[in-house]
Amino acid sequence: MRFCSRRNVLPSRGSRGEAMTADAQRADLAERLLFGAALVDAGWLTEFSAALNRWKDWLSCCESTVAARYGADPSSRDGYSRIGWAMGQLGHSGVAIAAFERDWQLDRMRRWQFVRYVEALIAAGRIDDASERVVDYYARHPEARDGWAAIGTHWQRQNQFERAREMFRRDLAAGRLSSVLSVALAGIEARLGSWAAAEEVVVQAYATDPNLKDGFSRVAEVRAQSGQACEALRLFRRDAQLDRLTWSGSWRFASRLVECVANDPEGLKLLGEAAGHVEFAYRAAPDFRGGFGKLAQILWRDGFLNEAIEFFQRDEQLARQTPETSLVFAECQLKLGDEREAHRRAAQAIEQTPGLSSEWKARFASVRESPVPMLDQLVADVLRDCRHPRAAWASYMRSNAGRIARDFRNLKPHIRPQDRIVDIGCVPPLLLALLHQNGFRSLSAVDPFLAALEPFLMRAGIRSFDAGITNLPVAQLRASADLVCLCEVVEHVAVNLVEVFSAIREMLCEGGRLYLTTPNLRSISGLYALLARRSGLASKPFETVRAQFDRPGAGWGYYGHLREYTAREIVLLVESCGFRHEVSFIDPVSVVRMPSPKWVHWLERLLPEWRLFGAHLFVRK
Repeated sequence: MRFCSRRNVLPSRGSRGEAMTADAQRADLAERLLFGAALVDAGWLTEFSAALNRWKDWLSCCESTVAARYGADPSSRDGYSRIGWAMGQLGHSGVAIAAFERDWQLDRMRRWQFVRYVEALIAAGRIDDASERVVDYYARHPEARDGWAAIGTHWQRQNQFERAREMFRRDLAAGRLSSVLSVALAGIEARLGSWAAAEEVVVQAYATDPNLKDGFSRVAEVRAQSGQACEALRLFRRDAQLDRLTWSGSWRFASRLVECVANDPEGLKLLGEAAGHVEFAYRAAPDFRGGFGKLAQILWRDGFLNEAIEFFQRDEQLARQTPETSLVFAECQLKLGDEREAHRRAAQAIEQTPGLSSEWKARFASVRESPVPMLDQLVADVLRDCRHPRAAWASYMRSNAGRIARDFRNLKPHIRPQDRIVDIGCVPPLLLALLHQNGFRSLSAVDPFLAALEPFLMRAGIRSFDAGITNLPVAQLRASADLVCLCEVVEHVAVNLVEVFSAIREMLCEGGRLYLTTPNLRSISGLYALLARRSGLASKPFETVRAQFDRPGAGWGYYGHLREYTAREIVLLVESCGFRHEVSFIDPVSVVRMPSPKWVHWLERLLPEWRLFGAHLFVRK
């Protein structure tokens, strides 16, 4: 049974000799692709696809070529299977399986093409047929491998790791699992948390194949994705010590090293090791580019500006930068205020890749519209010499930059540079940093997690009080503050707020002010949370109450949102504690990107009093 119909295409123009020449070219190409090419890869597929588009009778020509070769050479294999693999890759599963079946019936299929045949059956939903073929093939060919693993790979792609492991282990137990797919099994074991089993599989695979690489690195990636950075680095180093890292493995190792810099007090020492692995990748892969630039983006994100600039420059010194990393470097320079150099570098990148012009315009506009000028430099200054995992704080400050800018904008008409300002629950202290940047010098920070930020507080001359909401430093600050800020705090605490506001009143001097921000439950977001998500948390409609109580165990040190209030509830509560409500602020747009649907944000734009974020200023009576 033929898997394609032969077409007799006669030349409409030109001589019979020209037609014969075209036929000969077509036949020679079919012979080379189906039997001459040692490797069937993306380049091979490109040639096959081009021929399919060029000649209407290309499949007929291929079929004739295979039939002729098989008739002349009984040892020839995989001719129809190669056609089948190509057609499967091009989306013609019916034609692909029919082609594979021809070789199957003729017993002309080698091991790797058999695996591709099994994959084609699975892709067509014929898993039972694929299993039968594995049993039959193994009976015919005792040396065959990876049949069950091919089915396991299907389950792995479906994230059904238990079923995948069962299939892989069948081949492993029978001695039919190749070393390459042994590494895949190690990754599956790791996904299932069987760390010791994963490493043992790699050890066995390395013992049988001295050329196998990146085995422990495969497990290391899963460790890293599971938040086990130290274990991930240990496994990467194990491959490095055994000289089992490929250039791409070395690059992934370098990336993981740089990601650990922000979370390790001695993290900067890892940069030298990371640089060594990028240099190895460059030596091993001459076409690999942008390695240092991609690491520089991680460093910039985590607040290591000087180190990021150095890594960007190293790629330029080695002529390994890409237009994309050059554009990111230009954006970083723009954020640092070096607009001339930024435009020069961007122009060079756009000259190489004109399509980046619109992206540069968007990046330039984004920086110009930033709610906090020089935000990245401010974040880096706060986190310099920080003794706490920096990545989460850097991300928090950037994502809340709009809110911090809103707070500064609201407060500015009501405060003077000489005012004494106390920020309670300030960590990470971006508002204090912004106030300091704008000339305010009498600043105090109150938070139980200030120790890690002591270097910044000392540099800025900010007084620090290691205290929480239940033990405010009233004795030290009694009647000494012109302004107390309580931003996004009250929703996190399960304490007597009357006592809290009474303590704050004692800290304020006569006529002093309290600036308080908290989500507004009586908002469109609040209605959406209640009606669509059955949640009483307007700002966290997709999170459970349990998640709020579990937050301290996740490394944040304090609860999530335990109770959110309406704006009226807050005003009445604070006024009952000896304050007079002076003003509530309404923002023209949302100041923090929230996960609610777009229509929620659109309605809040139209209805100012129903917006999510509330900000209120009170005066001490």
